[in-house]
Amino acid sequence: MIRRHGQGGDLVEVRDTPRLDSGRALDPVGMSELVFEYADPDAAFYIEKQQPFGCDSRLASFTTGQRYGYWMAALMIARARFCLVAPRAWQRRLGIWGSSAASTKEASLILARSYFPGVDFAGKDGRSDAALIGVYGCLQYQ
Repeated sequence: MIRRHGQGGDLVEVRDTPRLDSGRALDPVGMSELVFEYADPDAAFYIEKQQPFGCDSRLASFTTGQRYGYWMAALMIARARFCLVAPRAWQRRLGIWGSSAASTKEASLILARSYFPGVDFAGKDGRSDAALIGVYGCLQYQ
């Protein structure tokens, strides 16, 4: 979570998506509670816009859509202000789209570590992207 103060953004904390006991299934109630915890009139949430990819399996497409739907529902129920961000938009703004890194994922990890040196991004798929989407949101209002 990144909270904006004045002209910058301060890292509040990095929290993973709440999950149910098994660790694999998402916890929609926990997700809603997380949104309510941070939602206030000055808060804005930035969510990466999801789209189907032709190479994804049916299960992968369903799972991605389900996760996206849970987050959208949590934000709407909380009446939180949010913005959908296309992957290429934040990647271009932060200079990792088409970078010389082996992959966009690798470039994302390197950049996230430079912004947040105390955060463990290793083995947490999507955590570095989520942090950088928050950075993108802060930069949008400078």
